[in-house]
Amino acid sequence: MGGSNGLFYGSAYNSIYGLFIWTHGFLLYSGKTDKKSIMKAMLNPNIIASIIGLLLYCFSISLPSPIYLSVKYISQLNTALSMIVIGTTMTQISFSNLFTDLFSWIGVAMRNLVFPFALLFLLYALGVRGELLLCSLIPTACPVAGFSVLFSKLTGKDVVFPCKVMTLSTLASLITIPLILQAANFL
Repeated sequence: MGGSNGLFYGSAYNSIYGLFIWTHGFLLYSGKTDKKSIMKAMLNPNIIASIIGLLLYCFSISLPSPIYLSVKYISQLNTALSMIVIGTTMTQISFSNLFTDLFSWIGVAMRNLVFPFALLFLLYALGVRGELLLCSLIPTACPVAGFSVLFSKLTGKDVVFPCKVMTLSTLASLITIPLILQAANFL
């Protein structure tokens, strides 16, 4: 299998992940489960863009160059803007108590170790091997996503705890990602 298969598998994983994040994840953060909130979650711009992207892919439709470039530039801007929001939020964390918060470390252990290892053993037990296994495992082993910080800000919740978990998870991933990939190679 070539690298393009890995890209396809990774894109499929991220698409499903994005659908769950912007629907179920956002509803969990907001704490609202009424019909209006569910419809708002289902019709948010991220879900609509995912559906349009899927349709363009399935029907091999190419966007005209000006529209393609506009979408490309906006997508690049979105990543930078979210990192700016997360970075400014991280300034609220006291460095002295960043490493001493037990609950943050529990979140990091669950995200960086327990969940990836559980997925690794489940997929291996189901007979998934090679590129498909790695393409499912690598995003799972990555640090806590910035969504936790962004959703906290969007819903008016405390941002310090998700910032701590995201920061510690990112630092810990320097050790945990190679560890999980080594375990996958060992199996």
